[in-house]
Amino acid sequence: MNHTFNNAFMKKNIIVDLLGILILLLAFSGCRTANAPRYKSYVMEEKFVNIKGLNIPVLTPERKMLIPSKELKRDMKNSLPINSVDAVYGTDGYREAIKHHLIKSTAVNIKAYSYNEVNYDETYSRPNTKHDIREYSYTYDDVLEYVGETNMQVIPLKEKTFTGDTTYSEYISEVLVTYSCTFNYYPNGKLRHYICNIHSARAGTKSVLFYMSIGTEYNFDESGNLLMAMNYEEGFKMDFSTLLTITLKGRNEILDKYAKTIGEGVKTLDVLRNKNEFGSFWIIPYKIGLSKLVYRIIDDETGEIKDEILNDEQALKKYTVKSEEYTRKVKELRKSF
Repeated sequence: MNHTFNNAFMKKNIIVDLLGILILLLAFSGCRTANAPRYKSYVMEEKFVNIKGLNIPVLTPERKMLIPSKELKRDMKNSLPINSVDAVYGTDGYREAIKHHLIKSTAVNIKAYSYNEVNYDETYSRPNTKHDIREYSYTYDDVLEYVGETNMQVIPLKEKTFTGDTTYSEYISEVLVTYSCTFNYYPNGKLRHYICNIHSARAGTKSVLFYMSIGTEYNFDESGNLLMAMNYEEGFKMDFSTLLTITLKGRNEILDKYAKTIGEGVKTLDVLRNKNEFGSFWIIPYKIGLSKLVYRIIDDETGEIKDEILNDEQALKKYTVKSEEYTRKVKELRKSF
């Protein structure tokens, strides 16, 4: 008797689950066209300022006061939980899903984002099709908390540069740089905080990683008054085209100098910059194989090698230590985040 009851109960649950998936399928398939996101209808028209070769968004009045458009509110309402993508579009349907919905990154109505993958040409040096990422974070009552933008820009190198290895040859003349900007807002729609960070540069089949902020970081109060700003470009003159050319040429020199095994590669890790009592300089880490880590210190003024450090974190500290004023300002800017 219990066995028959359990079977009937299990069948009932399966039917309920199937009905739930069917309702979900019908609900979202019905709005694939009528309610498909029209991202351009609520992405603000951008104005940019050129900072050392990169086009960074300007804080226009529209950026300082954001009220979600009816289109964005509609798409937030119709956003699809990421854990429902497979049920609605199939296991390989994510690319299709993002054409029709903002995708919630959690099962509850907290964050949604939209993007398309970048398709590169056969050399991986330039995108054939490029879609900049827009991320929208919002609360249960559809109040926007921040808008995140990830942008890509092709910039030329100062000269054609080798990016191959000990086993193959490759030369490139431009790189694809990826950077992001985040706009945090108060519940009243006023801008609270703004910052941009550079992440990476695609150089042929290689990548150069970055770990640093660019442009100026801002903090505002709820009335829109500026509380604090920090210009990360102050004290630095080298543009990114020059820096990346030096970085990639340096990689080749490191490859010739330290890579002793055929096929042993060189990775360029988190590039950063600093200024302290020893001057203004760029710190470029190169990883060779599994055990070697070389830091090249590049003088920002001349572009010359200031120092080269192999597997010695202690010797590196004099270049990575931040000034007390810098540490204090960054702590103040980000104390509420």
